[in-house]
Amino acid sequence: MKKRTTHWTDPAQQTAAVQWLGRNQHTSSLLGTAQRLLVLQQAVEAGLPASLRPACQALKLDAGQLTLGVRSASISAKLRQCAPSLARYLADQGWQVDRIQVRVQADQLQAQGKPEPPAHQPQLIGTAGLAAFEALARSLPEGEMMDAVQRLLARRRPTGQK
Repeated sequence: MKKRTTHWTDPAQQTAAVQWLGRNQHTSSLLGTAQRLLVLQQAVEAGLPASLRPACQALKLDAGQLTLGVRSASISAKLRQCAPSLARYLADQGWQVDRIQVRVQADQLQAQGKPEPPAHQPQLIGTAGLAAFEALARSLPEGEMMDAVQRLLARRRPTGQK
């Protein structure tokens, strides 16, 4: 079953939704929490390196513990390294953050369409490097090493070249 998504493009609809949320006690507390999380999200993004900003989302702030959601374990590991400096930054900004917990939330953040940082791109071997590998392949005796160098050359040559 496909999830239904609503996109608020009309400002009048946005205003009506906010007014509706503020009408009673239960929904007004929800509105206050949502607004607080949006401001916290902006503060978190300002305190993070640019490469981690799009991959991180503030999920909860409770009793001095900030819970951040990320898409993958690798981003989680990077964020844990930045956690002490982020906590200091947020404290300087007036947020009561004593510790930061990072949770991998793959399904939730992918549904929001936040892009994941690009995967590591392998470096291409230049023409001089290819020529050196070709010379090495010619000088090697028949065997596993020569086969491995030839496979490497076959994968790294531009298409249409032998």
